[in-house]
Amino acid sequence: DEDKLWSVKVRRAAGDVKYAHIAGGSGSGLYNADALTDATMVVLCEGEFDALLLQQEAGDWVTAIPLGSASARLTPRWLPHLLAMERLFIAYDSDEAGQRGAVRLQSTLPHAALISVLKGKDITDFYLQGGDLYAWVEEAIHRQQAAITHD
Repeated sequence: DEDKLWSVKVRRAAGDVKYAHIAGGSGSGLYNADALTDATMVVLCEGEFDALLLQQEAGDWVTAIPLGSASARLTPRWLPHLLAMERLFIAYDSDEAGQRGAVRLQSTLPHAALISVLKGKDITDFYLQGGDLYAWVEEAIHRQQAAITHD
C-alpha cells in the first residue's frame, strides 16, 4: 500500500510453527491492498495462498484479499476501502473457525455475500480436487446479481 512494505510472512515447510513473521513488520497491513484501488469485486479469504490462486484463476473477475486467518479482524485503515466495494464476497474455510470468522466479518461488512467452495476445506483444496475457480466465482456473481434483482 502506497509503496510501503508492511510485513513479511514466511510459511515453513516443517516444524511446530507453521507461519512466522519477520521482525519489524506490522500486523495492520493487508495483503494485496494495492489491488483495491482498481477493484470492483472483492473476495475476502483466509490465506495468502488461497488469494494468490484465486487471483491467478479468476483475477479478471475479482480481486482476492486474504485477512491471514479466520480470527483476523479488519483494522480501521482498511474498512472504508471494503465498505466502498459494490460487490464483496467472503469465502472463508469450511471448518468451524472459518465459518465463525465469516459470520463475524459479515457483521462488519453487511453487504458482503458469504460463499463456500463446492468441495474441500478452502479455495486451494477445492482447486486441487479439480474445482474450477473461474466458474465458481462466476456463479457466485450471478447468484448475487439475481438476489439483488429480486429484492
